[in-house]
Amino acid sequence: MREVIDLNEQTARVCVDDTLRNSLPTGSPAVPAFDQLRFALYWFKVIRLVSLWDPVEENSYSIPTVLRLVDDDDVIAALERETHDHFAALTPRQWNQSEDPELQAEIDRILRRDIADLARTEAVKQRHLIRQVIEKAKQRDDEATTTSIRNSRNYIGHHIQHTRKEADRQRQNKPPLESPTYRDVEILISTTIEIAQSLYLAVNGCNYDLNDMRRISTEMAAELWGNCRFDIEKS
Repeated sequence: MREVIDLNEQTARVCVDDTLRNSLPTGSPAVPAFDQLRFALYWFKVIRLVSLWDPVEENSYSIPTVLRLVDDDDVIAALERETHDHFAALTPRQWNQSEDPELQAEIDRILRRDIADLARTEAVKQRHLIRQVIEKAKQRDDEATTTSIRNSRNYIGHHIQHTRKEADRQRQNKPPLESPTYRDVEILISTTIEIAQSLYLAVNGCNYDLNDMRRISTEMAAELWGNCRFDIEKS
């Protein structure tokens, strides 16, 4: 995931922002060379992005593979129990102990009850979160734009006249796949970050801030490409 985020911020600077390309002299041989660099960088990003949505495989780290492992009633129940037990084991913090034993006993009872209620509530929230992220990921994997981006990736990765997906659609008399737009890819990246982050939270019970990682990647890309200059004379 980190690699895709880094690549996305690099392509934003090189492939979307035309500042560097426009600094090249018109007609210079450097122009097509730079365009080839942009092409390679952009499509390598797409290749790595789509690999996160590769089909289920035993040795794969793709999102569908993780979902296959998590989308199981016993697994979800185990994660729910783990969340419940974590919160149930919390020790209530009370700053001032009552000098009245009966009052203190009642306070302790109320605190234990609150902890038990919290544990049940958080366990239910965890179960709902897991179900929601599983459903959202399945919907994203089935969307036409994901299929279209995956199909375009296959053209870059192989020397072919048409993909298996296109051949299947032709046999089934289905319309051809539309070419993905840059916006389609950006939406898939944003959705992938959201799903990966939610999936991490659902399984591990703690957050992994991929948006903060994206902010750092943006700063790194800006530091590099914002200070990059070409010293090429007009031919």
